[in-house]
Amino acid sequence: MKKAILLLTSVLSISFSFHAFAQWPGNFYGFILKDPSGNIVRPVNTEYKMMVVPDSSTDVVVGIKICKDDTVWRFYEGGNHYMGSTQKLKIVKDENGKNPENMIIEFPPSFSKGKDQYYRNLYAGELKFKKGTIVIKLPQTDAQWDHLKEIKLCEDGINFTSYFDVSNYQ
Repeated sequence: MKKAILLLTSVLSISFSFHAFAQWPGNFYGFILKDPSGNIVRPVNTEYKMMVVPDSSTDVVVGIKICKDDTVWRFYEGGNHYMGSTQKLKIVKDENGKNPENMIIEFPPSFSKGKDQYYRNLYAGELKFKKGTIVIKLPQTDAQWDHLKEIKLCEDGINFTSYFDVSNYQ
């Protein structure tokens, strides 16, 4: 009996000494938004409003927020269902209520081709605000996917997130 308790205590102690991490399935698109003059749009630019365009037919969690560096925006897509769909971000530029302009960014599914097939975090580079719709372009061939440069962005106080650079395709 004493050995069983000692064994059980040892097993529980060992199992609690390892850090366990759970990850919600999802991925990020990172980008820098610039106004028509070439200035970086940050949260303090109150004439720009960003909102996800909800797709009522899916259970995908989407959101937008600025990284700690205050230059890179990250658009999040996650959930257990429908991650293979295109997500949309609407940006409205409204200067004093006069002639608001709308821009939509369409983020296609980031499921990669090539030797590693999974949902990747992708960096789309610098996007300039313009009226209309921008569709983020992705590599077309397996070789292009396999040769994407990996970069670290969005430091969160502990580490950076790895993104694959697709900015040359925009």
